[in-house]
Amino acid sequence: MAKKYLLLLLIGFLFACNVQDPLETGKEGTPLPDFKIQVDTAWTYYAHEIQAGNPIVLVYFRTTCPYCRAEIEEILDDIDKLDEYKFYFVSADTLPEIKKFVKQYNLLGYSNVKVGQDVDRFFKTYFKSEGVPYTAIYNKDRKLNAAFFGKIGTREIKKYSGS
Repeated sequence: MAKKYLLLLLIGFLFACNVQDPLETGKEGTPLPDFKIQVDTAWTYYAHEIQAGNPIVLVYFRTTCPYCRAEIEEILDDIDKLDEYKFYFVSADTLPEIKKFVKQYNLLGYSNVKVGQDVDRFFKTYFKSEGVPYTAIYNKDRKLNAAFFGKIGTREIKKYSGS
C-alpha cells in the first residue's frame, strides 16, 4: 500500500513539474504587433495579414534547439485537435536552415502552420526574449493572453488561448 501511495505521489509530482505558469510581460491584452516573416527569398508574410477569429500561437525557435524541437513535435502530435489555432514558427536562423527544418518536420503539410525567418529580429526585441523556445499565445481577437519561456505543451496552449 505504501508503494502505491509513493508511486501516486511521484506521478503527481512529475505532472505538476510539467505545467508552466506564463511570464508577466506587461504586454498582456495588447494587440498582435506587426512584424514580417521571410518564408523564402521571394515571399514575405506580415503579421497584420493574420486575420482575427482564431487563436494565434507564435513560437520563437532555433532549428537546433532540442527544447524547441520537443515543443514543435508535441504540437504536431496534437495538430488534429488544434485545427482552430494558427501557428507561426519564427526563427532567427538562416533561410536554408529553416527550409531544412520545414522539410524534416513536413511543416508545409499543415494548413494552420506557417514557418519563417524573423529577418528584423523583431520577436526577440519586442518580447525581450533571452532564449528559446519563447511562445506567445494570442486570443481570437489578436490580443496577447500569455507568453512562456521554455518548452510548453498543448495543455498550456489550450488553457491560455481563451478558446
